[in-house]
Amino acid sequence: MLQFVLGRAGSGKTEYLRRLLADRSRAGFGGTIMIVPEQYTFETEKAMLRLAGPVRGNSIPVYSFTRLAEAVFRKEGGAVGRRLSDGGRRILMASAVEACQDRLEVYAAAAKSGRITDVMLTAVNEMKMCGISAEELLETSRELGGRGLGKKLSELSLLYDTYDALGAASYLDSRDDLTRLAQALETSDFFKGCTVAVDSFEGFTAQEVAVLTRILQRADQVIVGLGTDGMDRTGTGLFALVDRTRRRLTAAAEENGVK
Repeated sequence: MLQFVLGRAGSGKTEYLRRLLADRSRAGFGGTIMIVPEQYTFETEKAMLRLAGPVRGNSIPVYSFTRLAEAVFRKEGGAVGRRLSDGGRRILMASAVEACQDRLEVYAAAAKSGRITDVMLTAVNEMKMCGISAEELLETSRELGGRGLGKKLSELSLLYDTYDALGAASYLDSRDDLTRLAQALETSDFFKGCTVAVDSFEGFTAQEVAVLTRILQRADQVIVGLGTDGMDRTGTGLFALVDRTRRRLTAAAEENGVK
């Protein structure tokens, strides 16, 4: 089941969610897990210890999406391999550009000058966050035709695919962790029978929505705290971004038969 806890800043959403998990943990109602942004994990852990006590508090894991990926990979596998650093990413992208140089037209001059590496790394990172694969870019480029934007997307898809292939041969890229996490959760029982509280996020990337969708499929209950009064019906009000997030999660639940 998906439940929302809505309210403006200072209305008590976070305290409500923390107390709810603490009470359920003390009462023995299955597993309890909290997911918050990275910068709030330490503060949340301290609060859970205060509310649930040292024994029960330690039994309520507090994860960011990054920490969650690490925990699931430790349990299910998938974390073995050399991690790709920022410097390594630049080297791989430079190698991808060199390998594709004879097939580039729009980006040919930038490729020869060396200016393209950082631009393409930024573009690929954005694509991964938005859950867009090289194959989807290529398909879109074909729909747009062989000129203008279609040609640019075709060349971006080529570089993206080549970069991924070079990296996959020897490295794990942290930019792919949430994509691999969503895949791992398809068959994992990590969240089975759990109550999961998600708090302090204004929005989610496509990768994060994919992970939350897997959690919705497995957990008993997912409770999401959002900073909105829930009253905007125009989509242009003060809380438009947060309300869009709520609608996005609601649609994901409905698509997967989750109440």
